[in-house]
Amino acid sequence: MAIAEQIKTFSPTHIVVEHKFAEQKKFTEDYEAYLSKRNAKLKQFPRNEVYQLGFRLAEKLGHSSIFAVDTWGRMYSTVDQVLIDKVKVAEFGKYYKSNPDTELRYSSGKPLYKSQGIAAELLRLNSEKNIKKSLGNYLIGHFKFETEENEYFGADFETGRWFSRNLRIFRNIQRVLAKPGDRILMIFGSGHMNLLNVFFDACPEYEREHIGNYLNTSK
Repeated sequence: MAIAEQIKTFSPTHIVVEHKFAEQKKFTEDYEAYLSKRNAKLKQFPRNEVYQLGFRLAEKLGHSSIFAVDTWGRMYSTVDQVLIDKVKVAEFGKYYKSNPDTELRYSSGKPLYKSQGIAAELLRLNSEKNIKKSLGNYLIGHFKFETEENEYFGADFETGRWFSRNLRIFRNIQRVLAKPGDRILMIFGSGHMNLLNVFFDACPEYEREHIGNYLNTSK
């Protein structure tokens, strides 16, 4: 069974995707054009899961809209000052790419989509172990970077780049007008789930389900 058909069995009432919240109007126009077949075929859109899976699923489910909920985090002004300074940002960039913690970074292993199919790859990327461990990559390396002016520069940078961003994404999901009993499907890069899963599990408004309940890896 195709991936879209398998995920469809989750019976989502809303679909939220990794597309910029600020671009919702244009995104909605693209989806409406796709639904009406006004010169809008899937092949003309970017070849990513947001369009190729999101549009297809939403159409199959009879959804009139898809919700774009991605956004950027908010950086501290002290971080912004470094990022616009050519010398200082070069120093940070060098440390970002090569630092003492490089070998400590967690790897989720080799991709499985070529040997075992897309379903197996999705399950690998979304395994609870991989997602929890991946958060550690945001707490080492450049997270420890310090400057004379700011001994918490790395922590402040990651606060804005990752933690603030995902909190804002979560807030955008809360803006989706879902009723008790509704089911929200997230089509997002699995990396975001190392924080979003924590938020969903902690928030009394949601009950999280794992994608593994709906995917079949048999060929």
